[in-house]
Amino acid sequence: MPLPTLDNLWDSVHETMSLVRGGYAVVVLIKGIGMLVFRDPHGIRSRPRQRLTHSPLCFGTRRDENGNIIEFAAASESVAIEAIGLDRERESVPQA
Repeated sequence: MPLPTLDNLWDSVHETMSLVRGGYAVVVLIKGIGMLVFRDPHGIRSRPRQRLTHSPLCFGTRRDENGNIIEFAAASESVAIEAIGLDRERESVPQA
């Protein structure tokens, strides 16, 4: 089976997002490629006894001495990234 192209991956994500309704988060590990992470465009997350909230998707990394990424993580809160000792890279704010 050939490796997917970036265009194939984006097309698949857009198609999935057009079909699925509600709140969701998806993590896909692709052998030989890496990790694909996406979530619903509203960034909806339910909190106990509170209203639905919109939250960013946070990304963190650990790099070697040459600056190469050796570990990567995605989480709904930056505290989770920091708790496992990774450096926070950026946050992706919901776009819907």
